[in-house]
Amino acid sequence: MMQAGDRIGPYHIERALGQGGTGRTALATHALLGERACLKEALPSTPRDLFLREARILWGLHHPFLPTLRDVIDEPREGTVILAMRFVEGTSLDALGPLTPQGALPIIGRMLRALRVLHHRGTVHGDVKPANIIVEPDRVGAVLVDLGMACVRPKADSRPVGWTPRFAAPEVLEGRPPLPESDLYSLGLTLAAALGGDVERRELPSAPAELQEWIVAVTRKDPAKRPRWETEDPMAWFDRIARKLAGEAAYREER
Repeated sequence: MMQAGDRIGPYHIERALGQGGTGRTALATHALLGERACLKEALPSTPRDLFLREARILWGLHHPFLPTLRDVIDEPREGTVILAMRFVEGTSLDALGPLTPQGALPIIGRMLRALRVLHHRGTVHGDVKPANIIVEPDRVGAVLVDLGMACVRPKADSRPVGWTPRFAAPEVLEGRPPLPESDLYSLGLTLAAALGGDVERRELPSAPAELQEWIVAVTRKDPAKRPRWETEDPMAWFDRIARKLAGEAAYREER
């Protein structure tokens, strides 16, 4: 278990950061560079192959709204694997409290861009929720973290690796293959929660009608009736709403 003062590879552990479904994280400093990093250690209950699969997904990702993998460390003393990633300084979306539409729009826009990259690579995140979105202090940047539940190129017999029931799509809760539309469903509920809506009761927040319409569309029970990247592009639709509500200058697109 990583503890303050430990040295793992070239990294000095500074302090614990938190724990997710598959691993625990800590803030570390690179001994030679003096740069900060986030180390993620597999939990004892996490299969080694599952953690290595997350590492393989992250290895090829280079996007400002997704984690950046720096290194993979085999830790024989603990019999575990540790991922060294870019440290994202910020606050999880669920800790920010209810936001105004103008405050939430740039964050969700960035998450749509992150999901577009993942989905076009054949990866379904599997656990999109406010706790997995880190909003940087200036609220310009936001990063979708924790791909431990991701599913790569799901097939007809694929099953979800894991999920958070409150934000999971119906098909995921039923054990059916996770889809890109499953992530969009979860993002719709994430937006509803960020705006102060009641996710448990599926009660939409007090928000402009256009935004409520988008949330309703991406959270339809039948995934075949939700917007898809190949047809009614959910990001392009969202961008039109965001530019109308926030204005061209306030809503900056980053592709």
